[in-house]
Amino acid sequence: MTFDEFFQRLTNCRPHEWQSRIAVNDVCRDRLIRIPTGFGKTAGVTITWLWNRVHRKNDGWPRRLVLCLPMRTLVDIAVTLLGIGSRESFLEVGGNAIPELASSATWVSQTPFIPPRFLKADGKDSLEGQVRAELRRRGLPDLVTAPMVTLPSGEDAAGRQARRFRHFARTRREGGKAGPPPGLFHLTLTLQSPVAGPLCLGWGCHFGLGSFVPTPP
Repeated sequence: MTFDEFFQRLTNCRPHEWQSRIAVNDVCRDRLIRIPTGFGKTAGVTITWLWNRVHRKNDGWPRRLVLCLPMRTLVDIAVTLLGIGSRESFLEVGGNAIPELASSATWVSQTPFIPPRFLKADGKDSLEGQVRAELRRRGLPDLVTAPMVTLPSGEDAAGRQARRFRHFARTRREGGKAGPPPGLFHLTLTLQSPVAGPLCLGWGCHFGLGSFVPTPP
């Protein structure tokens, strides 16, 4: 049995490429896993451990798996504290630049942008109006022009990413408050002047939605 088959038997889903990659190591190593919300961090870690320690009986992996979860009121959200310090302290981790913390005037969606209010065709509640309002609330430069929306029907890298956005979790699993307004978007934003990241806008941005990264040079 391969890891992909093992993962699918437990979840009824095929693993993401990154989940398969970390599983095929004979020795458990320290890793920084920087994956957007909804992309299976918990499953990736726990099933990797089950595969190596329980199924393969690999002594190179620890006998115990410890998961750190927040208080009961946030039990459905796994939170990991990576560090405390100034933004400049985290521009690089392990010699690798963190793109979310770069500076740029042009930013592209890394996770879906969800407007905080129901959309209207024009005015302050249009897509453009809500993006501009989100920027103003944070004291950031205004847009040069309307946000560019990437359609999920596109066959380029941005179009494929826009199609993946529909898999992001946007509601709680058990009742609770009403869900977000309808609509999720892959956007490219051009600002009047460069800003330093991170740049997070819209509904649910405090949980990983609405995250942007600078466009490649």
